[in-house]
Amino acid sequence: AGQNVLDIRAGIISDQEKLKYLQEYIRTQCK
Repeated sequence: AGQNVLDIRAGIISDQEKLKYLQEYIRTQCK
């Protein structure tokens, strides 16, 4: 079960990184 939690946490972190990347991409496209 512990390994599963780590995988989920890693997935959440990667999703947050993707969101940051998308937000920066959109911000640069809107200029």
